[in-house]
Order: sequence, then C-alpha cells, then structure tokens
Amino acid sequence: MATRLRRFVAANGNRVLAELLLTPRAPIVPNVPVTIDIVGATAGSALTASGLPSGLTLNSAARTITGSVALPGSYAVKVTETLAGRANSPRTVMQTIVVGKTAEIDPTRGSSKYKGGFLLLAEGYRSGQYAARDASGQMNDAVPASLTSPTQAQYAATPGYITFPGGIATQPLVVDRSRVALDLSTDSFILAFTINMALPSGSVFVLGNQVDTTSPGLKLIAAANGNLQPMVTVGGQNVFGNSFGGAIDGTDHRVVIAWDHKSGDLSVALDGAPLTVMPALVDATAGGAATRQATDFFIGGSSVGGTAAQYPAMKLAAMHLLVFKDGLPINLPMVAAQLNALPRRALTNGDLMATASRRVMVIVNGQSNENGSASVPDATRSRGPLLADGVRPLGGNKGSIWPRLSELAAERGTHLMAANFAIGSTSLVHDWCGVLRAWANGLKVDKGTYVLASGNVYKATAVPAQATASTVQPAGTGATQTGADNITWTYMAAARAQDVAGYIYPFTDSYFDPNGYFAAAKAQYLKSRGYDLRAAYIAFGQQDWTLGTTRAEFTQGYINAANYWLDAGATVILGVTCYGAAGDFDTWLTSNPAATPATDPATDTAPGIGGWQDALRYFAGNPKVVAGDNSRYALGVIPSAASVGASRAHTIPAMEGDTIHFNAPAQRARAAVLDRAVQARNLW
Repeated sequence: MATRLRRFVAANGNRVLAELLLTPRAPIVPNVPVTIDIVGATAGSALTASGLPSGLTLNSAARTITGSVALPGSYAVKVTETLAGRANSPRTVMQTIVVGKTAEIDPTRGSSKYKGGFLLLAEGYRSGQYAARDASGQMNDAVPASLTSPTQAQYAATPGYITFPGGIATQPLVVDRSRVALDLSTDSFILAFTINMALPSGSVFVLGNQVDTTSPGLKLIAAANGNLQPMVTVGGQNVFGNSFGGAIDGTDHRVVIAWDHKSGDLSVALDGAPLTVMPALVDATAGGAATRQATDFFIGGSSVGGTAAQYPAMKLAAMHLLVFKDGLPINLPMVAAQLNALPRRALTNGDLMATASRRVMVIVNGQSNENGSASVPDATRSRGPLLADGVRPLGGNKGSIWPRLSELAAERGTHLMAANFAIGSTSLVHDWCGVLRAWANGLKVDKGTYVLASGNVYKATAVPAQATASTVQPAGTGATQTGADNITWTYMAAARAQDVAGYIYPFTDSYFDPNGYFAAAKAQYLKSRGYDLRAAYIAFGQQDWTLGTTRAEFTQGYINAANYWLDAGATVILGVTCYGAAGDFDTWLTSNPAATPATDPATDTAPGIGGWQDALRYFAGNPKVVAGDNSRYALGVIPSAASVGASRAHTIPAMEGDTIHFNAPAQRARAAVLDRAVQARNLW
C-alpha cells in the first residue's frame, strides 16, 4: 500500500533524504509477531526510533521494526534518519502505530467510512515533470497542466513545497477528474494543506475545481486584504462563505476545510484551532449534475474574473483530501490539530472516529450572556464540529457556552451545531416579542418598543441607546418623527381592539417580532437539514430587568416565543439567564438567593425564575417544550473578578469586571448545566 518516494536534489546540489513511511506487512494485533518496513530509507544512513511500544525493536540495518505488542492502542512513534552529506539530515517522521485495528498508512478501501482522496507531497523535478505524488497509495497524483512550464529551479529553490512562481506562464497542478470527483450531495470531506503566500494584488483562485465559475464543487479564493474565502457552486449558482484572515502573510499556515454533506455546513480550522462553522451554507441535496464535480481538481489558480490567466505566486506543502461516504468523523477538532502538528504524516484509521450517531441543531435566542460575553473566546478541542467563538451568524469574538456544549454532546456521539442569533442588551418582551406601553414622560424604551399615545400605536425604530428615557411624546400620523430625545418613532396605526397598555403581542399578530429577530432565526432554522432534532433555545433576563418587566409579562414573553417556535415545528428549550451582580438584578432574578441545585424553583416568586417556572407550568404535558438550564440555582452566586484576583480571573468561574457577564470558565460551567438538563429530558 505504501508509495516509495523518490530521492531528489536540494538547491545546493546535495542529495537529500526522502520521506519515510512506516508500513506494517500485516494488521498489528496484540501478541502476534509483526514486521514494519521503514520505506524510503537511504542506503548507508543510520536510523533511531523513540516511542516504540514495549515489545517492538528497531533494526536499523534491515530497515524494519519487529516484535510483538501486548496491549492494544495507538502509539506515536518517531523515526530519525541521519546521513552525512545530505542537506536535510537528520530527517524525522512521526507516525501513529495502531495495535488492535487495521493499521494502514492512510484509511483507504479497508475503512467503512472512508471513500477516497489523496495525500500529495512535493516529489521534486524529474524527467521533465514537476509533480506532487500521492503518498496514500491511491495514485491520485497532481501533475502540471503543461509539462514544460515548471522547472527544476522552481523546486530546487523551495524543496518540500509545491511551488508556483506566479505570472502568465505558471500552470496549475491538477488531479484528473476521473480520479477525484466529489459529489457535494453525497460526500463529506476534509481538505487540509499548508499554504505560504504573500498578499496577492487582487482576488485569485488558490485551489479547488478547475477554474471556472459554473462547475459544481468547492473553490478557495485569496483576496488582496489577506483573507481566504470559500466558494461553493451548486447547480451553476455560486455561494460565498464567510471570509477569514490569518493565512495569507508570506509564512506557513495550515488550513483545514471540512464539508458536511448532510447539513451543508462548511467548517474551517487554522493552524490547528477551530476557526468557524458556516451553518447550512448551501443546499446540495439536488444531486446529479448539479452537485457532482465534472472538472479536474486544481492546485494553483488564476485571477478571479480576469481575462488573462495571471497566476498567483505561492507555495503549498503536503495536501490531504479525505472523502467520507457516511459523514465526517466526530473527532474533527482532534483531526485538525493532528494535521497541524504533523502536516506531512498520513492519517490512519485509528486517527478517525466514526461519524455522529445523532445530529442536533440549536437555534439560540437570547442576549449577551447567550451570545458570548467572556473576554476569552472558546472553541471545541477534541470532538464535535469545528465550532469556535464567535459562533455564527451573530456571535462576537468573545467566549460563549456553545463550543463546550457541542463538545459535551459529542462525548455521547451527538453532533451538536449551534446557530447563534442572541443579541446583547435585548429584552424578550420589548425587543423580541413586542409589548405595548402607555407613553409617559421618562418611559424607558428599546428599539422595537411600542407605545400607545393619543389613541395611536407607535414603534421606536431608532434609539440613541437601549433603555433610553423617552421625553417627547409621539403624535400625529406622519410616517416617522424624531424628537429632542433622539428617539425615532414610526406610526403604525390607530389602536385596534387588542392594543391596550401591557399587551404582549403573540406570533399571530403583525406587530409581533418588531425588529425581525425571530424571523432571521427562523430563516436559518428552515435552511437547516440533515438533523435528527432541531431545537430553539430561549433564555433572557438582564434587559427585561432593566426595563422593569413584571413576572406576568416575563411569563407571557416566554409563552409567546415558545408558541412561535412550536408553530415552526421546533422543540423548545426554555432556559433562564445567569447570575449577575449589577444593581438589584439578582433580586429580580430570584427570591431564593441561597438556592442550591436541590432548591425547588417552583418556590421562586421573583419575576425572572418565577416567570420562567410559570411558562414551564403553562406548557406542562407538552413534550415539545422542555426545561433548560437554571444556572443560578446550579452554580449559585458567582464571585467577582476582583475577589478572585487577576491571576485567577480566567481560571475559575467568576464574573467579568462589569459584574453582569460570565467569564470563560463560568460559561463552560453553564454549558455543563444545560448539558445535564437536556440529558435529563433525553434530547441528546
């Protein structure tokens, strides 16, 4: 199965040592003698090894590792080759030896989940051909579109890289379409590569399907500002993903792109760390010619939208393509980290876990603590999707509960994706559902608050800040008006029968959702596919406290929001926001300040937890509405940042300095509370 790599010549004329591959002659199982060939070793060189499991011995002269291993498991082995006069001596390979499973150098036909792909390594210049050979044993080599343009000097200048000097004469390398033909409707894949590229003068294609803008598949674009942007084409339509920076600066960066065909999600990791997930980027369920790649896979592109084939200058190191027929492995963050640490090492079956047994999408409705407010962002580390703060589409670059919640779910085999629509400083009643207040001088209003004045209904469509005191009464029937208080009011209509002060609009009323927050979240919900469960998570509190929301109003807000999502077909998880030390917020949140996890929340009479409990009682017996987290009872009073000290401000659960937001450890603790709650309801 191993591909023997050819030796090549360095820039100074010295021969260099080739790649080494550890290739078992048979699957390694406990207590059975085995021989592992060290493929690619140069005659006369010396070999040393470390990390060998007990029972295996290196035989330098024979270029083998022999013996037997008693215990199953994965063992990271390092083999170093030394030979005087070789430009890259000593040369080291790191590879995992798997005992008790099929130990292939790449997870090829023997894997139930692996469909195909390649591992391209720069082989060098030989016989007039500058190529990148497939080291996975599948013969999916990348060869130049023109055999005359690349030169020996290109490789000699940058050994170990697939080098593109740039300019009109440069040609891309291509993998023939008959060898690698991705179908976005049936194939999930991981594409990983090391890129070294200076800022281009304009937008250029880097790699993907043969350069055009209509063929189905994936293309990656580098922009003049240093960002990379994926483009997915289905049925002749191009969908651009979110651009991301950090990879185009003239130094090596390792990029991992993962496509999930079940949901249409596109994920990115950069230098081993999860960076972003673009949920439901494109619907590729049509299949057939609309989604199946019909062009060659290219490496080294051209200008985007230009008339001349102006190719960018760049260097690419090892490139992996792993295609899966059953879905992505659930340990995708670990795979990304491994591809970053050892970018030239082939993955084995033991590196890849099975795909998730259950898939869940959560649409997040909330405010800043739900959006992400910790000063240190978070990301999945071992299992789950490549979810990282800020969680799209609205998450800021601060820590939230969602990466940790996703990772906890993945520990039980569940792929949990979150779509973050929480918005800071918003009220469930005022901003999301819509409430009608009788106008009075000094009334605090948010963007979206309705007021009743002189028999008419007006909506605040612009405010200087949330919870601004209104001092100028709206009047008349003009479309909009802005007073000295800088609040802009929009005339809605004369008051209808239901338009009485204190009315909270249900989803059946046209005044519901005054800012369109629910509608935006629902659009994402309707796009989401390939999930066993789609749920809406609702948790509010701080801004409702600021605006003086009563217990009855808070209850009605939860009821109206839940009914909206039930009508859409979602399972509804009703949570309640977390502890805060600002003002008398905690008194508004709970009447049980000394509450513990054993305290019955039904005894709480405060507007926050009391109203939340009233809403849960309203939906008692409805299996589609379940209780989420009550972190106030589960975690108690969270200490202030000042009390824990600067040296521990980011190591233990505490408040941020503003006294209203959780720090990163507290967010992770809250994620565990929510995880236990959904487990108790058998959601995932």
